[in-house]
Amino acid sequence: YGKFLLEEFLPTEILNKYDIVSDADGWAIGGHSSGGIASILAGWYWPNRFHKMLTASPSFPNKGGKFPAEFLTVPTAKPLRIYHLAGTKDLGGFKAANDQAAVDFKQLGYHYRYRPGKGMHFPPDEAAQDFPDALPWLWRGYHAPL
Repeated sequence: YGKFLLEEFLPTEILNKYDIVSDADGWAIGGHSSGGIASILAGWYWPNRFHKMLTASPSFPNKGGKFPAEFLTVPTAKPLRIYHLAGTKDLGGFKAANDQAAVDFKQLGYHYRYRPGKGMHFPPDEAAQDFPDALPWLWRGYHAPL
């Protein structure tokens, strides 16, 4: 997903048509469920381009158990700011995997915010309610280059 965005979609559909900052601190990516894990993986594999991720109920279990354990294979934190949420009534192992990811992010010193909600997997009400607070948290301290 990250490769597609960086090599195909963004250059042809966005970057040549709009005035977009080029620094990774100025870019964010977000999604829910499969889009949530795609967002996290875009930052994980392309941290030179995506520093901020906003995700709700990322589908860690759909990656065959590779995540969140993969986070522990890198000894120092990448330059990522991660906001994520999972509901207590989420699908199968989704809540447990998101809880584990939060523990891992904290252990590794990531700049993250975890919001365990009470909702189910479909776009959780908590994510919509928290959205106005999530964006300023992701972007605090950012100043676009002149």
